[in-house]
Parts: sequence; C-alpha cells; structure tokens
Amino acid sequence: MDISVAISRFVAEILAIIFHGIIYLALVWLYRAYLSSNIDLLFIVWTVVYGIIVGQTHQGIRTFFQTTSEKLFLRGKYDYYKALSDASARVGEKLSLAKILKVLYDTFHEVVEISNPRIFLPEYFTEADKTSAYYVVYDKESFAPQPDGQKVELNDPLVKALIAGRKLLHDKKDLGADLVIPCLLEDRLIAFFALGPKLSEEAYTNEDIRLLKILANQVAMALDHTRSYEKIRTELEETEKQLNRSQRLAAIGTLTAGVTHEIRNPLTVIRSETERLTNQPRDLDYLKQYQALLLKHIDRIAGIVDRMLGLAKEKQHCETEVFLNEIIETTLQCFAFGRLKVVRDLRPVPPIKGDPDEIQEVFVNLIQNALEAMQEDGTLTLKTYRDDGHVAVEVSDTGKGIPAEIREKIFDPFFSTRHDGVGLGLSIVYRIVREHGGDIKVESEIGQGTTLKLIF
Repeated sequence: MDISVAISRFVAEILAIIFHGIIYLALVWLYRAYLSSNIDLLFIVWTVVYGIIVGQTHQGIRTFFQTTSEKLFLRGKYDYYKALSDASARVGEKLSLAKILKVLYDTFHEVVEISNPRIFLPEYFTEADKTSAYYVVYDKESFAPQPDGQKVELNDPLVKALIAGRKLLHDKKDLGADLVIPCLLEDRLIAFFALGPKLSEEAYTNEDIRLLKILANQVAMALDHTRSYEKIRTELEETEKQLNRSQRLAAIGTLTAGVTHEIRNPLTVIRSETERLTNQPRDLDYLKQYQALLLKHIDRIAGIVDRMLGLAKEKQHCETEVFLNEIIETTLQCFAFGRLKVVRDLRPVPPIKGDPDEIQEVFVNLIQNALEAMQEDGTLTLKTYRDDGHVAVEVSDTGKGIPAEIREKIFDPFFSTRHDGVGLGLSIVYRIVREHGGDIKVESEIGQGTTLKLIF
C-alpha cells in the first residue's frame, strides 16, 4: 500500500480524536461553569450520550478529514470518484480488447485500490468461429485468457443470477470477491468483474457502487463493439489475403504479356544477326563483335527474366533490425557518380524491422533511376528523418521530372519512359516497401527533378 495512504489515514484518525476531545472538554467546562462541579448522575448520563454520538460519528468525521486532506495534498491521485468517471469515458474510446482491459485493471489497482481484481470474459471472446463453455479470467499483464485460472461455466447459477437479477452480488466467497459486477447488454452477460476488498480496508460506498455500475455498463457496450471489430478485422485480413492472391495472379498475366514484348526485341536482333552470319566470310574481329552483341542481348533477356521472377515470387524475407543510414551508405559505394554531386542528409533514425537485402534492392533501384534521369550533370540527395512517429527516407534528383499524366503508372510492371527500359525497377520497389508495411509517395516537377519519399 502507498505510504501516503497510511499517513493520510493516521492523520485523519488523530484529527477526529482531537475534534471529539475538544468538544468533550468544552462540554465539561460548560457543565462545571454553569451546572455543577460534581460528578453526578446527570454528568454521567450526558457523558454516555456523548460517547454514543462519538461512536456513531467518528468514522464519518475521520473519512471527512481523510478525504479533505487527500483532495488538498494528493489531488488527482486519490480523487477516485472523478477517476472512475474518466475511466468510463476512456473505455468507450477503445476498440482493442487489450486497451480496454488495461484501462480497467489500471483503474481497479491504482484508483480504487482493490485487492485481487479479476475480469471474466468468454474464453474465446475474440474468436468468432469458436463457442465458449466458460467465463475465464483475462490476465492483467498479457490481456489473454488464463487457461489454468478460475473458470465459471456459462450455465453456472452465478451467471444466471447476474443475468436474472441484473444487479451486482456481494460476498461471493467461492470467487474470493467482495463484489461481483455484471457487464450486461440486453440479456447477454458480456463480462463480469470479481473485486476483492479495498486495500484501505474500507467498505464500498454507495457512490463507489454507483460509479462501478456505470463503468460496467460502458464496458459491456465497448466489449460488444470490440468483438464485432475483431470479427470484421479477421474477415478483412482473410479478404486481403485473397485479394493479394488475385492481384498476384493478375500480375502474372501482366508479366507474361510484358515479358513477351520485352524479350522479343533482343531475340529479333539475335535472329537477324545469326541469319546474316554465313552470308559472307567473316574475320575474327567481326566474330568478336558478333559474340559481344549476342552476349549483351542474352544478358538483357536473363535480366528481364530475373527481375520478372523477383516481382512475381512471394519471397519469405527475414525479420531483423535494418539501419537505413548504414544501408544507404553501403548502397552508394556500389555506384560511380562521375561529375554528379551526392548530398547526404542522414539524420539519426531508429531501425525498422525488415529484410536488409530487400531494402538495399530498393535503394539500388531508386538511385539507378535517379542517375538515369540526370545523365551526367545534377545532384542526388538522400535524406532520412523522423516524420510524425514514422521513419522517412527521401531520394531526390534534379533530372527532367515525371509528367503528371503518367505518375500514376510508374509503379506498374513494364511501364518505362526510356526506350531501353524494362519497367520493373519501381514495381519491385513498390512491392518491397508495401511488404515492409511502408508507403511511397512521388513529388515531381518538369525540369526540376523528382523526389521519392519512403515512409516506414
């Protein structure tokens, strides 16, 4: 127990004794001054009467002194009537089961100071496809059901009494609770609280019970919404998985059409050069040129196939801490910038969770695109910074910019503004960033350059 509670109660007890003592001494003085200086029957009678009055009022006066001192010196910590009302409002703002339970347990422990508070919910509360047979205690730390903890069957007399009576129950020894408060919605028992005695050893007041009932009603509505929310969230996740599968199938169709077009050009060159090979005698220099040309176009075909597979394949990436500034520095070392200027504005940012190889592939593609947009002159700028609770990375170039009418298409597979471009780089970037829970935004002005902003 907080030592300030013990001190407050002790001081209130002393003040109540002094208060009653002063009144008694004043009465004795008045009796001796105006009635008699002897201890007679009348003196004994009114002394007994005053003792009875002290017995009836001492607890109330002590509580008054304690409450007043707490409001004066401990305001905000032990004014739990206000805190209980605030808890009801905060519960209504939450949709997550864990957040609702945290508010409740914090209120029971820190505000009302209840020993051994427990919150009972159906064992499969958040799993709509399973039927619960018991109400079980949800843990105050993990906010998960305790399989080995106390259980109450759904058809238990206690449950029936809570639903039928629609009121709290006192002194339930089998649960080890001074109060059992139902959270009812219509005729459904959504949950119930089993509350032990107060740490201050005081009884629950009528005001306590009234506010706890209000809290229970608010909790019933919030938990019912939470169950609907969890069900919708589960269905949405399943729908998203199906949508991703559909999108991947659609992407394969796009890839098939795109790769056919992209591979046809180098194959046409290889075929025409091969057909012309035997038209006349060839010297060694021509054969070397022919070899170099074939290898160039074969490498191009292999690159298209590799990038196509990288875009279509659902890779299992490893989850580890990725330090973006280090990845950017490592990636920059892979390029020769010539006359291009590189500006680094890499501020301290926390690591993100992801696959370092995939994140590096993102920056390789973005830097390569920026270099191709600027040709030989320009400035490449890389920035990292915190952005409203997120980590942001900007890759900017001073190239020719992207026209507004095609900005929506730059992440489509095989879309490229360059004659020799394959159009898979930004598609791969988009896939990797989205798989890492991030987002990507494009800002561009014709003749001024382009900025791609990644938000993790």
